[in-house]
Amino acid sequence: MGLLNVFGRIIQGKPIYDVGGQPGQTSPERSGVAHRPQPPRLEITRVENEYPNGRYELRADIRNPESEPLFVDKIIIFGARREIDHELKAGEVREISLYSGQPLQREPGGYAELQYRTVSDGDYFLIRYLPRYRQTSGGCEVVGFEAAGPVKDI
Repeated sequence: MGLLNVFGRIIQGKPIYDVGGQPGQTSPERSGVAHRPQPPRLEITRVENEYPNGRYELRADIRNPESEPLFVDKIIIFGARREIDHELKAGEVREISLYSGQPLQREPGGYAELQYRTVSDGDYFLIRYLPRYRQTSGGCEVVGFEAAGPVKDI
């Protein structure tokens, strides 16, 4: 691009280096970032509570409703972090242990944070779930999870 063309574009208020297309738009190929229409989601479905040897075991099915595989990294629930480290293929459902510890005497409050990534590009995401509880004679237990807000790209 010649010097006169550069000054002409500056005077017109246009970018000096035009990548084509509409002004101010950069294609994903040019920027090096692939943009997704929506971030991928994971769903926590069926929940199961067990009490082996006086401990509380919380297990749940995690479902990948997406058309691409997702790697489930970890969950933080009741102040405890559990490494899951499992790849879910597109459409796959897997029962996963979310928590193992002391029985819950009362509703602990807070969120369950599920962290995962895409297998194709390693982009990490976080989704928060609000546990729903049921009172029992020995305390309380989780009966389900509700998504609490949008998926975050982390």
